[in-house]
Amino acid sequence: MAVRGGNIRGHRGGPLPAPATFPQPPRGHRARGVLIYETFATGNERYGRPSNPGFLLKSGELLEIVRGRLEVIAYEALEETDPKPAVLQRICAVNARMV
Repeated sequence: MAVRGGNIRGHRGGPLPAPATFPQPPRGHRARGVLIYETFATGNERYGRPSNPGFLLKSGELLEIVRGRLEVIAYEALEETDPKPAVLQRICAVNARMV
């Protein structure tokens, strides 16, 4: 999980917190930035870590987190095999006023 190309309410990069404590994206007409986020989803426990359900997003949960706050540019929910098996959700979103 990573934030690239901006910050979310004071977050300065590195792993983002678990979804339950996911920070609110910035609000207001001046807020600018791009959220690029990848995280593990339910089903990943078949392949190893993370396997704790508290750290795995449910189907569509990443979309729900940004709904009404950011404009989704791209979203994927997928199972990868290379470089190692994993169940992931990915999103790219911007402030709706930037679109």
